[in-house]
Formats: sequence, C-alpha cells, structure tokens
Amino acid sequence: AIKLYFMVGLPGETEEDVRAVAHLANEVARLRLKGPKKKAAVNLSVSNFVPKPHTPFQWAAMDLPEVLVQKQHLIRELVDRRRVALKSHNIQASHLEGGFARGDRRLGKVILRAWQFGARLDGWQEHFRPDLWQQAFAESDLRLAEYACAERPTDQPLPWDGVASGVAREFLLKERERSLAGTRTAPCGREHCPGCGMPGCKVFRQVSP
Repeated sequence: AIKLYFMVGLPGETEEDVRAVAHLANEVARLRLKGPKKKAAVNLSVSNFVPKPHTPFQWAAMDLPEVLVQKQHLIRELVDRRRVALKSHNIQASHLEGGFARGDRRLGKVILRAWQFGARLDGWQEHFRPDLWQQAFAESDLRLAEYACAERPTDQPLPWDGVASGVAREFLLKERERSLAGTRTAPCGREHCPGCGMPGCKVFRQVSP
C-alpha cells in the first residue's frame, strides 16, 4: 500500500491547494494501476492544522470548524473513492486540541469540569464526547474558539513564554514571515546557520563570527 499524508487549514492556504490534495492522490492511484500489483491500496490521510507553541505558526489562527468541514468535504467530493481510501481527522477533536495547545491556566478548571462530567479516554474516537467539553467551557465562562481560532498579536506575551524551548522568538517570527512569503530556509549545516539561537549549537559556534 501507498500512504499519503496531508494537512488542510495551514496559513496562506487557497482552495486550489485543497483541491490539489485530491488531484495528487488520484494521480498516484492512476499511476499505481500501472504497477505489478494493480489492486494495492492508496491510503490518503488528511489532518487539520493545529497551531502549536514554540513554532513559527504559534500566532496563527486555526480554521473555524465549519471551514474545515468545507475543506474536508471538498476533498471527499474530488477524490476517486474507488481507488483511494480516504481518512480524515475528527474536526471537533482537532478544534479541542487547538484550544488546549495554546491555552492558559484558566483551562485547568475546564479540564476538571469535563472530567467531572465523565470525559475519559478522549484520544479514542468511540469515547470522545465533545458535548461534555462544550458544557465544561460554557460553565467556566470561556470560549474554545477564542483559544483555537483567534490570531495572536506578535507583540504581546504568550501563555507559554515562560517555557524555554531554546529557539529564539525572533527566529520564529522570521520563519513565519518567510513561510507566508513562500521563501525557503536553507538547511542548517557547516556552511549556513539559520540563527535559531539554540544554546550550545555547534553550527552556530562554527559559523558565527
């Protein structure tokens, strides 16, 4: 089998990008028919972008659930289901992941309340109860979308700034700008140092004046 992994909802994404996921999967399946094992499966997995701390996209907004539904539906419409097995990540679970990925200490009471309501083993689809989490957020007077789907100002403190990842904030901002501009960053090596600021980096010591 051939496995293909894609992500939708990335900053700067266009509808053409989403359509290209299905088109590429269909083309791989078409070429697969020319191989010795014509019935071998082509598995397409499509996940949802979740902004994470200590990355260039930590300030980015996650797509609203209804937008991700549209993108996943578009791929499902375009992909050749006779030859491609499509699997997409649960949007409600991704939305919850996005909220807690960029959350602050106030979410502690949400976790406790959801647990009190009976939320358990949420990583397994058959146990995931989004209604319990919605109730927990509502009773805590907090909105999940404000954590997951709001763009963060780059000049304001973030809840996780007190955690030292070793990578400089200035480097993440620079990488964010380069990504949105479609500019590649040269790989780290003896001839080039991207300047991430990682303490103890041998390349940084060798290249820096």
